[in-house]
Order: sequence, then C-alpha cells, then structure tokens
Amino acid sequence: MADQYMFVASGDACGICASLSGQVSSEPIGLPHDGCLCQVIPLGDGDCPTYECSATTRRYGPHGDSFAVGLELTVHCCDGSDISESTEIDMGNEDTYGDDVIEAIDARADYAATALASQCREPVPNV
Repeated sequence: MADQYMFVASGDACGICASLSGQVSSEPIGLPHDGCLCQVIPLGDGDCPTYECSATTRRYGPHGDSFAVGLELTVHCCDGSDISESTEIDMGNEDTYGDDVIEAIDARADYAATALASQCREPVPNV
C-alpha cells in the first residue's frame, strides 16, 4: 500500500493542474475537474527507484578472451516515470575476474543504474 501520492499533470495541463504537478500528499489527491487527464501516482513504501536490466556480451581480441557487456537499463522512478538507456561496458580480459565475472557485471550494472536514477525527478513535498 502506498504511503504517499503524487499529482502528475498531463502534457497539456490547465493552469490549475500545472500548479499541482509534483505535489505530494499522504492521502490520495482528487482530480480537480471533470475530464481531467492528469494522474495521481502512488509512491510506494520507499522501494523506488527500481531498475530492470538485460545484458548481452560481445567477445573481441586476438583469441576472443576480452569481452564487452551491452546493457539495456530501465529505471522506474518514484514519480511513475521511466528512464531508459543503452550502454556498453568494456570488461577487458575475462581472466581478470576469475569466478567473480558475474559479480563484476552486476556491480557495473548497479553503478550504471544508480547514475541513471540520479536523473529521476524528486517529488515536491506538499507544504
């Protein structure tokens, strides 16, 4: 169950809705007029932002012992928006990681997702 709710104005919002956009409340916020296309988004229990990631690998080098990881990241922000990015991380020689190659890829994906999540809009507290 959500413990906070945020009003998110639609792209062509009226002045009333535009002024409410980003407002956060502990109670669900009602839409201000009939036919309103805006949204009230539950912000969750502190479990955001979250991210999804898919990875592909590409080998290169004279003997194919080096590799790069292609990441498709989608960060789900607390305000209900998503930010996506494709990136490639050069991991270098596979022997560098030994049995920890999966952990190394996970750590790089976490770092890239954290950097992407920094672009999420912060909810504006209701004053």
